Amino acid sequence: TAGIVVAFTLITAALSWGHTAATRAAALYRHRADLAAGSAEDYRSRIDDDHAQAASTAAAVNPLPAEATVFVMGDPTVYVLLGKTQPVPVHGWSLEFLSADQWGRLARDLDEARPDAVFVSSDYAELVKANSDSISSLLTDAYAKIETDTDGDWYVVQDERSLPEPTSSNGSTP
Repeated sequence: TAGIVVAFTLITAALSWGHTAATRAAALYRHRADLAAGSAEDYRSRIDDDHAQAASTAAAVNPLPAEATVFVMGDPTVYVLLGKTQPVPVHGWSLEFLSADQWGRLARDLDEARPDAVFVSSDYAELVKANSDSISSLLTDAYAKIETDTDGDWYVVQDERSLPEPTSSNGSTP
């Protein structure tokens, strides 16, 4: 019976992968004109809702000055779309797995690094409030909230550094 279970598992996985590959191939065929026109970004956003949301999130603060630093508590695709890397060792993609010590380290690292912009996805907003008074206070005291959309909030450091005028998710200035 172990052989049957293994065979069933392999067949199920192959069918699932095959369906995903077929769906993406069909989307690629449908959007071939977009790709020919050079809009691979549009294609990625059309076939992947997460990529579309990350693109919308990144667009809210783009363009950023080349020297600007960003920390993302959410999908790290935002870093790629902004052409940035994270400024601290603890990443913001899986905050639900941080220990109390790691929350403390993240708070200290963010306070020291003071990234120019911080994004907190709506998935992590309550988690941050519940696990780190220090991070919540840092965002409240040292940053201005500039972008609220369905996926989270952008915070921009309040000091002499100059960042672009914030825009709402519909493209207008708040």
